[in-house]
Amino acid sequence: MSEALIREAIERAAGVAGFGDPSALNGEAPPDAVPQTLDMDIDVMFHAQRVTRLHLEEPTAGQYEKAMQELAAGVNAYTLERFEISLIAAVAKVDRSVVLGMKRSQIEGAFRFLSRLLASGRLTGET
Repeated sequence: MSEALIREAIERAAGVAGFGDPSALNGEAPPDAVPQTLDMDIDVMFHAQRVTRLHLEEPTAGQYEKAMQELAAGVNAYTLERFEISLIAAVAKVDRSVVLGMKRSQIEGAFRFLSRLLASGRLTGET
């Protein structure tokens, strides 16, 4: 699997050209800092319960690593899609089937938010 391809996919989703501002090395937020959390309104049924809120924040290293396992078979459109869904589910602490029940535009919005956090290069100390 190519780290460059993964980085490119994250940057493309985030809409950025690189991995952050030099001030991130000092733990400082750049002036146009990305919001660190997002609460999305969704409407998905999961085991006879309605899920209406998805809370997203910067992924931990463990959440990111778990999602990266989806790319072990190689990087292609299918595995990148699985990576996105797995990352969203891990960060939101919901079952994958909840994310699979979301509208495609909601999944794209959630991954775009997470991509900006991944591409920002900010240090949070969270693992």
